[in-house]
Amino acid sequence: MKYSSLFPRVALIALCIALISNAARAQYFAPVQYPIGQDANGQVVDPAPVVDNGMSFPVSSGIVRDRADGWYKTVCPMSCDQIWGPGEWRFKAWADQGITYGSSRIDETFAPQAYNDMYNTYQMNQVYLALERKCAQDGVSVSWGGRVDVMFGTDYYYTQAYGFEASNVGYLTTINGPEGRVNHWNGDGSRHLAQEVSDYGVAIPQAYLELYLPIMTGVKVKAGHYYSGMSMESPMAVENFFYSHNYASYYGMPTTLTGVEATIGSECGLSIFGGVDLGWNRMSTKDGGVSGYGGVRWMDSCKTLATQFMVHSGRETWTFKPNRFSPAENADFNVTVLSWLTEWRLNSWLATSLEFVYGWDSKGDFPRANIDTSNWVGITNAWYVRCTETITTGLRFEWFQDNPQCGRIVYSKMYDETEYNVFDISLGVNWKPTYWCTIRPEVRWDWSDLNGPIKFFGDKNSQFTFGMDILLNF
Repeated sequence: MKYSSLFPRVALIALCIALISNAARAQYFAPVQYPIGQDANGQVVDPAPVVDNGMSFPVSSGIVRDRADGWYKTVCPMSCDQIWGPGEWRFKAWADQGITYGSSRIDETFAPQAYNDMYNTYQMNQVYLALERKCAQDGVSVSWGGRVDVMFGTDYYYTQAYGFEASNVGYLTTINGPEGRVNHWNGDGSRHLAQEVSDYGVAIPQAYLELYLPIMTGVKVKAGHYYSGMSMESPMAVENFFYSHNYASYYGMPTTLTGVEATIGSECGLSIFGGVDLGWNRMSTKDGGVSGYGGVRWMDSCKTLATQFMVHSGRETWTFKPNRFSPAENADFNVTVLSWLTEWRLNSWLATSLEFVYGWDSKGDFPRANIDTSNWVGITNAWYVRCTETITTGLRFEWFQDNPQCGRIVYSKMYDETEYNVFDISLGVNWKPTYWCTIRPEVRWDWSDLNGPIKFFGDKNSQFTFGMDILLNF
């Protein structure tokens, strides 16, 4: 059901006005919040906790809130370590809601723009709950941890895993194009094809266990279902500056992985990681094949410069139909993608981030006799300027090049082999009237040089959108 009443819009405006009174007590947060997914996977040491003593509701004396990262953390006596072992229990919750208006579309969707894709209407993007036990990583003791995330909202569509929330068949492709994604409990169909599909759903994007071993400089092993960490942008709203997302983060790289990962750190800020998994956004495979990935991360001692290089490669299997009357067949092909991410905080008021992705596959998303390989490439650069104690502005530009025979974004029976480009530029503001609330207005322009009978944005090759969301940390 799409919400079209004025109430959500009026409520958002009223909340913005009401929060102005709290601006004097607001705290400034860094313009870029863990852009390469470190917070999601526990790859960065938390800042010194600031205990929240001004909460409007009573909490147990054994729980404090860190205003710096929003986590509720346990403060247990020594007996807790005797029961659970060294480590820290943490809990975090937030809600992100917004509205996006823009250019007229005959299909009434802003797709292929991801996440805030619903046409001129209110979205409860995500109500997100995360429960985590963080490993001690003290260099002395063996410790264990893990994490479980549950999401409800319209963003569920972009975090589903095949073989769990979605059926293992993925897309069923016919001579007339895809029939749509088959889901297990969130309703079938594809938003990008203007099909009937549930606006709201539930996803479990992360559920994994961790083990820390105090050997060498420390080894951490993670097993389960987790975010890939390949993109500068995260499906979690609290990890991003902008309300909207770039194309590369969803179309150019896997969002989630299911497998086993090992990370070895060093005292100079360098860590090496690698693992095996079941493939892009999958919790099961049809043929039992596995993929592999690895990379390196580095952060300077002042935590002003961070970089990561990562590569993922393996066999992927999709289900297709040569025509609508034929039985379904499986297509196997190799897919490799690499990404390079860098964040640099130049000074107290200026920061920048850069994301580069390059990928190629053997036959595109479904077999064609005349195609051997196809590739895609993307570059995203963003700049962030701190204007006041509570206001930061950001400018993001992206170029994404796709091959129609590969079809990372445009899923269809293609008409030529010419590469096409898509560009987007976004200007956004983060206003933090108080530490638990962020208001993010944004204007965005997308355009493409895709030629042929199919346009990139419905019946045209450009679109303009204005969006605004309110992110509330509970």
